[in-house]
Amino acid sequence: MSSLKSIVFAIGMTCQKRDAQVQIVNRYKRVLAFANEQMSQLNSYAQETSDKWRVSSQRGTSPELMCHHYQFMARLQDAIILQTDVLDQAERDVQSAHENYLEAEMQLASFELMKKKLQLDIDVKLSRRDQKQTDEFAATRKIKNYETL
Repeated sequence: MSSLKSIVFAIGMTCQKRDAQVQIVNRYKRVLAFANEQMSQLNSYAQETSDKWRVSSQRGTSPELMCHHYQFMARLQDAIILQTDVLDQAERDVQSAHENYLEAEMQLASFELMKKKLQLDIDVKLSRRDQKQTDEFAATRKIKNYETL
């Protein structure tokens, strides 16, 4: 019985661990979604800016203004590269958290299986004890019947 209580306690702790891992996975998924949205915004802003400058350059612009545009686009490209790194890290975090969740889920399934096996062993022992008591009672009853005859 003590080992059954221990396994039930372990199952409870593992459930809490699994639930915490689910929350972590969900949090990292939100971070990933936000990083994807930012990347999309950066890319669309870079595309819009390039399109505006393409139209503007056909009308003629000063060299200083074009230099400023190229510097701005270089910085925007740097921001896109940095966001790519953030996006990659967010994807790794989601993957790692998901693996931790799966590990907790497997551990929980293992404890559940142990509990089922232990409960089955306990039930078999109780059944054997009950059968032994029944057999002893029947034997005692039969002896008493022979003595009274």
